[in-house]
Amino acid sequence: MQLIRSTCGGKGTDSGTVFRALADDTRRQIIEILAAHDICAGALARRLGISEAAVSQQLKVLREAGLVDARRFGYFQHYAVNSEALVDLSAYLGSLGAMQRVRCDPVAEHCDRGVDPGCGRRAEPVPEAERNDHMIVASTYDSATGEVFQHFGRTENFKFYTIENGAVKSSEIVSGEGIQHEGLINILVKRHVDTLICGGIGGGARMAMADSGIKLLPGVTGSADRAAADLAKGQLQFDPDAQCHHDDGHCDGHHHE
Repeated sequence: MQLIRSTCGGKGTDSGTVFRALADDTRRQIIEILAAHDICAGALARRLGISEAAVSQQLKVLREAGLVDARRFGYFQHYAVNSEALVDLSAYLGSLGAMQRVRCDPVAEHCDRGVDPGCGRRAEPVPEAERNDHMIVASTYDSATGEVFQHFGRTENFKFYTIENGAVKSSEIVSGEGIQHEGLINILVKRHVDTLICGGIGGGARMAMADSGIKLLPGVTGSADRAAADLAKGQLQFDPDAQCHHDDGHCDGHHHE
């Protein structure tokens, strides 16, 4: 965790300690009062309407967090906000707000292997009531066998299906031969595909599908026509963990020498 530097005793105070100190309403009120001017514990107690002992306890927490300093004036001890610590805190929060956000990578986070109970868990078949009345569905396609091609990045064909009211109404085979995986995704986007049926697919292509708003149904084997028909009826079984690995040559447009 990033350290928020404190001038109190010349030590660094971790941000967790600072945030815990500021989690209390009374302590935040003390900070706001001391930001205007230095006063003693008795004056703070009168302003806050609590006992001086209670104020002293809250000041102890703030001092340990490096947010408040104490200075003695004669018989009295006055308290002052540590302006430098607040500036550092502001800079720390500002750096969080300015941090560039990136989409999560299911492969890097191991969600694709079902370790995480959330987005990596095995999906259930699409319920009948949740299907669209009209869908454009694509499948990676092996024209020699009529089956779902098992490596998205090297599929030579797509088979497109129009699904309406729970049934496949039409289909068309389109060649993707020689096109790298970004080009393959562009084919799907241009044809307004809602859902892709495929075998294995790599992490980069998964992210690109999500960015394009295409629902991904990986891990499907066997007849592409049967898969489309099962999807239309809400009965398609698929494996969201299915991956396209790089140990067997070209996958997702990447070549290995």
